[in-house]
Amino acid sequence: SGSVAEAAQHVIGIAESEGHATRLKIDITNGRATVSPTDATPTFECSDRVWAAIATGDLPATRALRYSLAAGESSAAAILDALCLGPAPFCHEYF
Repeated sequence: SGSVAEAAQHVIGIAESEGHATRLKIDITNGRATVSPTDATPTFECSDRVWAAIATGDLPATRALRYSLAAGESSAAAILDALCLGPAPFCHEYF
């Protein structure tokens, strides 16, 4: 019996404090995520300050939607909630 691979793709729009917007495409396949720049229409949008809290696992994306700190599809927020599950990963990314 084979397993079915789950795949998801969402575009995150980040309104940068400097005045420009960053768009990132997140592809999730077989439990692995890859991120790349894109010009596609965002399925989830927020400010850079809110994105920092989501990306570091301090704020679930679904809660950001609920509190009107972000806009977009609930399915995109549910995928991004994975960033706040489990122990915080070690990285050298500073916000």
